[in-house]
Amino acid sequence: MALLVTLTLAGCNGGGTTEGSIESLSVADSMTVVTTNSSGSAASVTPGSQADTSGFAATSNYRTDQSNSRVYDPSMEPLGTVNMILCLLKQTAYSGLLNVGLYKAQIDEKSCESGNGDDSASGTGQSSGAAQSFNLWVIRSSRPNRTGAQELLFWIPGTNGDGQIRVRVSVTKGVSTENPFGVFNLNYIQYESDNLTVRGLGNLHTLDAAAGFAGFSFYQEEGDVDVVHLSGEQSSRIQANVLMSADQTTGSARIVATRRENHGSGDSGQQTSEYRIAFDETHVLRETDGDGGVCLSRTTFSTRTWRYNLYNASTGQRINLNSGFGFQTAGGAYGWAGYNGLWVPNGVTLPDGSIVTRNSYGQSTPQTYTVLKARGKLIKNTRQTLDLTALAGETFEWWHSNSGPAVRKLVAYNAPDWQVIATWDDNTQQWVNSAPSNIDTATLGHLGMWSQSLGGPVAFVHGEASITFFERELVTPSSSLFAASNDVPLYGFDRCLKAAISSSDATAGDIYYPDSTQVVSPYIYTAHKTEMTFTIDVSSTPTEVGLGDAQAPTGGNYMWGMQSGALVTADVLAGLTTPASIYSSSVFYTYETGHNSWNQFAILFDATEHPVVFDKPIQFAYTHTTGDDANADTTYNGRTYFLAYNGPGELHGIPHMGVDFNNDGNPDRWYPQFSIKNATLMGPTGAEYVVRAIESEQNLADDTGNCGSLTAELAAAATLALPAVTDWVDPALGPMPTVNEAPRAIAGIVVGSSN
Repeated sequence: MALLVTLTLAGCNGGGTTEGSIESLSVADSMTVVTTNSSGSAASVTPGSQADTSGFAATSNYRTDQSNSRVYDPSMEPLGTVNMILCLLKQTAYSGLLNVGLYKAQIDEKSCESGNGDDSASGTGQSSGAAQSFNLWVIRSSRPNRTGAQELLFWIPGTNGDGQIRVRVSVTKGVSTENPFGVFNLNYIQYESDNLTVRGLGNLHTLDAAAGFAGFSFYQEEGDVDVVHLSGEQSSRIQANVLMSADQTTGSARIVATRRENHGSGDSGQQTSEYRIAFDETHVLRETDGDGGVCLSRTTFSTRTWRYNLYNASTGQRINLNSGFGFQTAGGAYGWAGYNGLWVPNGVTLPDGSIVTRNSYGQSTPQTYTVLKARGKLIKNTRQTLDLTALAGETFEWWHSNSGPAVRKLVAYNAPDWQVIATWDDNTQQWVNSAPSNIDTATLGHLGMWSQSLGGPVAFVHGEASITFFERELVTPSSSLFAASNDVPLYGFDRCLKAAISSSDATAGDIYYPDSTQVVSPYIYTAHKTEMTFTIDVSSTPTEVGLGDAQAPTGGNYMWGMQSGALVTADVLAGLTTPASIYSSSVFYTYETGHNSWNQFAILFDATEHPVVFDKPIQFAYTHTTGDDANADTTYNGRTYFLAYNGPGELHGIPHMGVDFNNDGNPDRWYPQFSIKNATLMGPTGAEYVVRAIESEQNLADDTGNCGSLTAELAAAATLALPAVTDWVDPALGPMPTVNEAPRAIAGIVVGSSN
């Protein structure tokens, strides 16, 4: 599991919920070593486009939705597993499903990986979006009475069937003001794929503040760092002891991380890093491997936000979308249907024509659906524009070919020219900077590019004063494109995808026909409604566009998928004057295909043969200003981004960047480029919604020379006893039980009836 470090507490529904006369206990969503001081504040900001939210009712979602804010410090990186575990446990809804017996939960594990890099499928510009994916856990949450401990059992399948994690938690007190983490003892064990060989184990337990102080102890090991390693072996051990006052104003911590590896050059021996921390109400003193200490402020910090909700700007009510529902396959597996397609667990196949049943939770006549799958998907692009004068600091990716396979290049607009500034190296997987060289746009007619900040394809037509970007919408059988005919011709001139592409050609990048330079000679494709196929006549034979049967690239630029240039209907074609002017059309289409599931089309049809339709993301352009920046950062002032809101917590479109906290030349954390201030207005017209952060991290500012009072406490931190493997107790859980019922929790939301 990727590790998420969070350094503030966020209680899960306070002490818990009530099941009959028995109260359910909840532990913290994350563990903290140090927080920001509430008497301090982030950097002051100048007024921006903030809405007046004073009129929102106290019961409005804007005021009642929980917001989590944590502190990140690189010395706490070894504690990442702690917070990954707690973030994931929250998604099981164990507090709301007390004493219901064994149940399944669909867990969105990637949502707990914030800060570990922006690795979305659209990262290379070749994908329009993947279906949401889950892991299926088995859980039991039980408590015998109001005075007894609550026991939580979790069986967690490994990724791609790779082993299993089993967890037992005993909770004696829930989260409260006195016990900010709750009082609990958690033990886990992780197995290899045979579910017999132990890969790793760990213990996390908290202190009861009734003793006068709070804190926690954590032990984790993976492999054995105490033995010489053979080639290909690696291991690690984490030991942490955190002790603080119950109100979290003062405290200290000692964290030791040991690793060992042999990557073919011999055994590395034990490599140990030790971190010591002491803090009071205003400062933190952090020492790494005896470096003398770094002083940080608890009252001055920057805020970095990953997740936001949108709310109605008039009422403060949260904007929710019909994002999907769960289903069961004929073979008994549980999946998920949503706007971007269908998800099923690893190892489960869902062929075209399959019958699935919607999770009914006791309904006598559950609904059934038929699966329609195709090797690619058609995207409708609705034109938006952005003046060239607004492109300062922006870069774009451009796939260009003089002859042969396309080469991936990084370009920028430096008035009055477009220039290549770097080329992608497939071997190093990095951009190689070069002296700027002008692009002859007059000869090319247009540039078809991809923009991270504008959410996908971007086009510049020579001679125009703006670039074009697009609101994107998945074409389904119910789309207006098929209003007049089940088979619709579409016409294109550049990046026209070939049919029956071989593995070798896909790897080499030879996937497009030569560009057509005459408006009277377009390539002619056909979109078919009934099967959602996309064909081109090759030697008078309609052939499906994209990879041939059983073909897939083994490397190159198209591992994430491949996408066509602009395609238009016959009426639009009739009005074009040049091939380049296709990108000035108010609407055109692109076709995406590839060997990955997210490049392919999948949809459900109901019993009346109507396609199931989900709410599409809310998409809009947003221009960031210093006044709307949570940290008064001027870096991105005036820059425009195309955002997409997929529902609560899912506001996408702000590019990520790596931040190097310890100056070793490597990013320690990946964050959005900027953070938006709460109550900022935004939306298709710029004023329909207000935004509110729901998951953020704070980075403490350096305050050199002001931690003298903490020197003695830092020295004392060295005496904190470290936990050992003897603190761990085997959870003693057998293999994962079989649960035939539909999942009762989806990403933390309870679904179905508890009866």
